[in-house]
Amino acid sequence: MATVRLTDSIRNRVVNSFESIYERRIDAVRQELKDTVTPEEVYGALMGQYTSMIEQSGLPKAMFPKVKELDIGMSFLSVSFELSSLHPFSDNLEEHVPFVKSSNQYYPRTCQRIRLEDEYDYTGMVFDKFKQANDKIKGIKEEMETGTRAIRTLLEKFATLSPALKEWPPLWDLLDENTKDKHKQIQERKKSQKAERDTDAEVDTKALTAAVIASKLGA
Repeated sequence: MATVRLTDSIRNRVVNSFESIYERRIDAVRQELKDTVTPEEVYGALMGQYTSMIEQSGLPKAMFPKVKELDIGMSFLSVSFELSSLHPFSDNLEEHVPFVKSSNQYYPRTCQRIRLEDEYDYTGMVFDKFKQANDKIKGIKEEMETGTRAIRTLLEKFATLSPALKEWPPLWDLLDENTKDKHKQIQERKKSQKAERDTDAEVDTKALTAAVIASKLGA
């Protein structure tokens, strides 16, 4: 087989390719949330009880900050919703709403970044869906971190690509095209020159293989 040295650059590209499998899963969780929750629902859950107070105050709406985009986040979740038009908003929402950890405007000024508390009973509220999404992403990221450590351990066992592929064939799907081409083009080395393992570290590749196969199947 070809002799391609496993450089830090190749190792990092493999890790990035592996992590992208999980990033796509995270993006799917975000999109699912956006498909099931409307911007108006989010706005209403945050400002619903205050919009009537604004109306009853008699004060011009121009006096209140306006928002068009709501960036809602928790510890592991961040997702944006765009309202159909400018809506009045409280500039100190965290002082009035118990589950709002922080709230602040950012560029452009019609955007509002809101961070929700993770540990809050959102039962019956639209934000229960946010908490579920946050928990899903947390689980995915934990899987990714475990897998990334295993990938790095696997790659550090070898100085060259060929024996790494023999131990874990699905590694091929994580290689960039340039590395694949080099592997194909270089002539087979003599058995006496065959690369040896650098370490005897054991790696459980079952979970890694499952992740790669799921990615190829579009799961």
